[in-house]
Amino acid sequence: NVDMARQTEIDKINTNAMANYGSSKINGVKSTTTDKWGLNGQYDYNLSPHFFVFGKLGLEGDKVVNLSLRRTLGTGLGYKVINAPNTTFDVFAGVANTHSKYRTTQLINNVSDTTFSSNSALLGEESTHKISDTVFFKQRVELYPRLSGDTGTLAKATANLGVALNSTISLNVGLTHNYNSAPAIGLKKNDTSLFTGLSVKLGG
Repeated sequence: NVDMARQTEIDKINTNAMANYGSSKINGVKSTTTDKWGLNGQYDYNLSPHFFVFGKLGLEGDKVVNLSLRRTLGTGLGYKVINAPNTTFDVFAGVANTHSKYRTTQLINNVSDTTFSSNSALLGEESTHKISDTVFFKQRVELYPRLSGDTGTLAKATANLGVALNSTISLNVGLTHNYNSAPAIGLKKNDTSLFTGLSVKLGG
């Protein structure tokens, strides 16, 4: 997982890339349990000390559920509820378009195809918390209530707790949860992952 951000008094650029692969072997038979990737970017432009406009792009794939590519484009308006050195809290709302392409034909909302698209509202919030000199926490929630199209309502939530071991290395625990109200036949609505590991700080 890679997180990169650049923030000035005028704007903010935030990008994230991830890859996740896992397998298991039962009675000598090996199977892939997760094989997904994702790339997200968001640009915020400050209209005032509290209000900002944003544009975001999300790309993801998941071989386990035969998802070749899901592209999400979104834009809207945000408000900085708290913007302090140790705590930030933003809320945002807008509209989004989601386009999903599968490797094989899927049945979603009684529609059988390999390509699905939908328009949705975009609602969300995110916060960062410097609990102490060595402990930090951040979380983000996005909700995409469907307005029109083939797919259902989507939701994404992430949370990360980090404990600094020194000035560059931290121990992290991360949780991700994805929800799809109308998954393809045979798939569940919820997908949750828990991660632990080390992170290396490369910039300021």
